[in-house]
Amino acid sequence: MTNVVLSQLTAGTTFVGWEEETFLSIEVPIWSPSTVEEKLLGEHTWPFTILPPEEVNIVADRDGTRGAFTLPPSFTEKGGVAYLDYKLTVTVRRGFMRANKT
Repeated sequence: MTNVVLSQLTAGTTFVGWEEETFLSIEVPIWSPSTVEEKLLGEHTWPFTILPPEEVNIVADRDGTRGAFTLPPSFTEKGGVAYLDYKLTVTVRRGFMRANKT
C-alpha cells in the first residue's frame, strides 16, 4: 500500500483502572494517490472537516438496551476517576516497511 492520509475522530469514556470504552469512531480519508506510482514529496496541506453526529446509539443499560443520546462535552476533573475525551487524529499511512506518521 502506498501513502494514504486519514483523519479519525474518536470519543470514549475511561474509568481509572479500566480500558477506554469508545462510543464514537469516525474515519475520513483526506488523501489517497490516484495512481500506484503517485507519492508524497515535500510539504502538503489538506483542509478537511469531520462533522460528528448529533446523537450516538449506545448500550444504555446493563441489560443491553440500546438508546440514542446527544454527544456529551469532554469531562476531566482533577483527582476524578472518570474521564470523557474526544480525540482527533491524522495519520499518514506509509508504504511497505515504513513507519506510519500520526
